[in-house]
Amino acid sequence: MSTPTPTRTDFCIFVRGDRRFAVSTQVAREVVEMRTPTPLPCSPPELLGGLNLRGEVVALLSLDTFLDLPPRPLAREDTLLVLERGTLRFAAAVDHVVRVAQFSPTDIRPQDRTARPCDGLFHGSLDTDGERIAVLDAEALVAEVARRIADGFRRLPLSAGPISLASTTSGRIRPS
Repeated sequence: MSTPTPTRTDFCIFVRGDRRFAVSTQVAREVVEMRTPTPLPCSPPELLGGLNLRGEVVALLSLDTFLDLPPRPLAREDTLLVLERGTLRFAAAVDHVVRVAQFSPTDIRPQDRTARPCDGLFHGSLDTDGERIAVLDAEALVAEVARRIADGFRRLPLSAGPISLASTTSGRIRPS
């Protein structure tokens, strides 16, 4: 009797900073060219703005702190990776997407559980093409993004008062 071969899963491999990451294509939905986001006043620092993606407003996020990388500003050369889980959909700025590849669960080395707190977002690592790739726990990442953004909005001071969307001569949102 033979042992069944483990199911292989597609992963989107991307680069941010000097590191490679992999996220399941069950969550990584598409790659989009960089575009200038519309700033969102009074938003948490991870939320870089909003984008119009084929008529749908999508949040643009920085994953740097989630990936244990030093934060850096958007660059014209960045690529946007659209992540989606359930009803939550957002774009994340990455340096570039390398490829989509299939891996078996047995290819992934489990994450060391004595590591940093953000490592709960990491499923493990792969060694492929002579490089180490950090494999993200896609569901944990999306849940942590949603939690941190919501917490960020709850912590923001409301000292500016309510915001009015009434038109102004500058066309910008202003406090009422």
